[in-house]
This record gives sequence, C-alpha cells and structure tokens, in this order.
Amino acid sequence: MSEVEPRSDLTAEEVLRLLDQLLSLKSALPDRELQHYSIKLRAAVLSLSQAHLFALDSILRLVISQCDKNSAKDELVRFMMLESGVASWGTGLRRIIDGCEVSTFSADARVSRPPSESSWVQVGNDELQ
Repeated sequence: MSEVEPRSDLTAEEVLRLLDQLLSLKSALPDRELQHYSIKLRAAVLSLSQAHLFALDSILRLVISQCDKNSAKDELVRFMMLESGVASWGTGLRRIIDGCEVSTFSADARVSRPPSESSWVQVGNDELQ
C-alpha cells in the first residue's frame, strides 16, 4: 500500500477552481482563443470520470503549485496517449498551459500539497480492471 492514497472524492468543482486559477494567469493567447478553450474545458470538466478528474487535477497543480509548465505538458501528452476521450479537452488545455506565464502567479494563491505524478495512472488502471 502506498503512503499517499489517492482521494476517491475529488469533485468537478474542485478541479474547476484550479482551472480558474490557471485561467487567471497572464496569457500570451489571444483573448478569443483563450475564451474558446476556457468554455470547452469548463463544460468537459463537469462530465469527466474520476480518472480524468485526477489527471486534470495533477496537471493543473503542476502548473499552479510548482510553476512547471513543461512537466504539466508532458504529463498531459502521456495521459492523452493512454486514455480515450482526452483529446477533446486536452488539446485546449495544452494551448492554455503553453500560453500562460507562470511567473505572474501570486504565491498567496498557490495550491497546497500537489498529488504524486503517478496518482492519475494508478486511478486510471484501477478503473480499467
């Protein structure tokens, strides 16, 4: 048994709050493009499975908590290759992450305790069995 058990009660609302934090960052994307992806992502989050919510939570925390856009993008691409249905929201998220300026994020609003990088993989595998 691992030291950190993944939560089984992660809600779409919690993930939406993290997404709002990401979307509040200064972005190099044109406003219209950012708005388009924002609407698509918000709608998608409400219908995601727990495995996809955990993956999205992990990816968002990499950007918000650790200011690590590259690791977040790498994790997103890995998840997109492993799971079906992710491209519908993952492509827009990747564009948003690419365009955001993590240095503009306030230290006051950082998210505490990011999950382990493999937490979404474990949840995803459990759901497949």
